[in-house]
Amino acid sequence: MALASPVFGRCAMRIIIVDPEPTQLESFSRGLSLHGHDCLGYSEPDGAARALGGAAVEPVDLVLIDLSKLWPELLSFVVEVLSDHPEVPLVAIGGLTPTPELERLRDLGVPVMHKPFGPDELDQRLRAAVARHPMRRAS
Repeated sequence: MALASPVFGRCAMRIIIVDPEPTQLESFSRGLSLHGHDCLGYSEPDGAARALGGAAVEPVDLVLIDLSKLWPELLSFVVEVLSDHPEVPLVAIGGLTPTPELERLRDLGVPVMHKPFGPDELDQRLRAAVARHPMRRAS
């Protein structure tokens, strides 16, 4: 559920971030927090799945996943989110080089961003993904 951001006067989102690299996870969280978002970071998909399971209590607006370092559990997590939580939009982040896995996500309707990008562009792209999501909740 989006909340009014005191920083920008826009709605802040509750975002789950999944990235196996602690430095990247911290960087994404810090950049999005500058835009007033509440970020929950997980280095493994299991923790993120538990957080989504509790989303009835604490609604989640978006899941951001970094596929720069591909790992099978993360792809399984994406499929799980798409089937079990269709109301929550996903955005994937990839490295500079497109991969077959990222193309498969695009085919499933998951927007993919390629590095590099800054916090402002990330914020804009995530807001756009939520706004365009066909099953988005009313704020």
